[in-house]
Amino acid sequence: MGERDPHGDLEVVDLEAVSGGEPAEPRRPRAARRAARRAEAREDEAPRRAGPRLGRGPRIALAVLAAAIVVLAVWGVLAWLQLTSVRDDLTAARDELAGVFTAIDEGELSEAARRLRVAQDTFASVESRVSSPLVLPARWVPGLGDDLDAVERVAAAAESVTAAGVQVTDAVDVDGGGSGALTPVDGRVPVDAIADLGRTLVDARERIAAALDDVAAIAPEGLHPSIVDARDTFVREVADAADQIATAIDLTDVIPAMFGADGPRRYVVAAANPTESRGSGGFLGAYTVMQAVEGELSFGEVVITEDLPTIPAGRLPWPDESLEERYGRDGGSGFFLNLNMTPDFPSAATAIEAYHEAQFDEPVDGVILVDPFAFRSLLELSGPVELGSYGTLTADDVVEFVTHDAYVTVTDPDERKRLIGQVATAALQGFLASPDSPPADLVGALGEMIGRESIRVHSAHPEEQEVLAALDVVAELGDAAAGDLLAVFLNSGVNYKVEYWLERHLRYEVALGPDGTAASILSAGFTNTAPTSGEPPYMIGFGPENTPFEFGEALSLVSVYCAPGCAIHERPDDGARDLETEAGTELGFGVSSTWMQLPAGQSRELIWTRTTPDAWTQEGEDRVYRLHYDHQPVVRPTTLEIVVEVPEGYELATVPEGLEVDGTEVRVEWQVDRDLDFELTFSPAP
Repeated sequence: MGERDPHGDLEVVDLEAVSGGEPAEPRRPRAARRAARRAEAREDEAPRRAGPRLGRGPRIALAVLAAAIVVLAVWGVLAWLQLTSVRDDLTAARDELAGVFTAIDEGELSEAARRLRVAQDTFASVESRVSSPLVLPARWVPGLGDDLDAVERVAAAAESVTAAGVQVTDAVDVDGGGSGALTPVDGRVPVDAIADLGRTLVDARERIAAALDDVAAIAPEGLHPSIVDARDTFVREVADAADQIATAIDLTDVIPAMFGADGPRRYVVAAANPTESRGSGGFLGAYTVMQAVEGELSFGEVVITEDLPTIPAGRLPWPDESLEERYGRDGGSGFFLNLNMTPDFPSAATAIEAYHEAQFDEPVDGVILVDPFAFRSLLELSGPVELGSYGTLTADDVVEFVTHDAYVTVTDPDERKRLIGQVATAALQGFLASPDSPPADLVGALGEMIGRESIRVHSAHPEEQEVLAALDVVAELGDAAAGDLLAVFLNSGVNYKVEYWLERHLRYEVALGPDGTAASILSAGFTNTAPTSGEPPYMIGFGPENTPFEFGEALSLVSVYCAPGCAIHERPDDGARDLETEAGTELGFGVSSTWMQLPAGQSRELIWTRTTPDAWTQEGEDRVYRLHYDHQPVVRPTTLEIVVEVPEGYELATVPEGLEVDGTEVRVEWQVDRDLDFELTFSPAP
């Protein structure tokens, strides 16, 4: 047996002696053997390594790079979220602005102001986030930086514009009470508040103009299409708003003056009856003089126009020589009953002002003309009118009363005219004394009256008249329309109200010729539905025993106007009795007139053909045709049919609602009660 290991209990075996061979190496301790095995394992793994081991410095660099990648990734996510929230906020702000217009329409000015403030804060937040350090590195990215700069500038401009909107809304919405700065109180127009509002509007205009200039200066080249579209939309919409504010500023200068802020003002206020037609609305049977002193309004006695004397010829000049040529034979400039035969209301009003001053030795500052449809709009705001023994008149029955029932119930003509004048005065006074009416109702009533030309206003002061023209309350002939013009106006040749039953159908056929010309055919159809009995003489006439006309028979001077420079080729040539068809010009517009005698129960069609220069324009490859229809206020709606031939080689670019297109012509038909502007764009066919 061998010796024992001094380090343990095992024997030391002599392997050489056991095996009979070479002597063996002594066995290593267990710890040494384990270390040796680990070394051998490392040697076996060494060939599988990708390269030499890195030192400590390179390992730190890799760790830093990995960390940087993580940071950039996190920043990218956060920046993307930031920009996404910017997009969402811009959408939300746009929705708020849409809600502003809805609130204004509903008369909720406080709600409009709240929405404006929300939009203002949102735009300010967008501006701040787009310029934040979190998004700043994105500006180094080619292209993206320019986009972000543009978004920031548009947001800043939008914030400024909405702030201006808040400023104006607060000025109008006095103490949260609606349009407090504009609403009449106890019959008084608040001229001082309107003047104060003007100063607020001036400040707002300056802010809006600066914002508009900044956005307009953004170069669109290289920007994302959606940003270019936003820029263009901003410029277009804000430019329109700036124009409206400029008009509002002019109004805040003019209205206080017109209502006596700078000294007393006087206006002829006349009621027009369309059942006995005149070019400027209808027969003026009565009028009163309204006086305005620092916003306080008062009305004089009703003047019966048939009682007014004829001022001798030559004493009163006509506003234009062409009017003397057209209407001099119908009583002249001194015959009040025919002073508004021209469809150009400013000319008619100027003649009325001159007559009143000459007759009463009292100058007036203008003329306000209202018709039964204006009475209806006014009474919808103010409520019914009490007419003593004749009962109560409401908005629903005022048109029928003034145009028909008054002639049945009031047999005395002077009393009837005073009664109609009383209706006009009471409706206007009630309107001025109704401060509780919501602003939307007020705006809606005014818009309806202006749209129908049921209220027309003329100022004898040129600078004020220019501002009124921007509101479309002056009713000029043609309204300075560019392009084609269609206007058919009647003047009654009898002194009864038979045109209450007259129906009109106008068909206008157009073919676009070379160099902007348009050849047209106008068919003017009229149907007289008047009865021959059962109505008072003031409605259907006094019969063949007393007049040259049968009961219910109409006699009308029918005048057709066209754009300056037009040529009228064919026109009705039979006239009526010894009254012949004529052609000429009025205030620069071509005109052809014929007398039409139309018995009760019959129809008549009158036809004109003409050529109009500059009726359409070439815009790039497109041809754009524009037509202005000038409407005469009448009791019954006029049927208007327009047919435009599609030019050869072209097609209609867009098809607005209501149009019929069969490939060769475009057709539309309306029941109209106001002026219309009609436009068609034809593009080259593919």
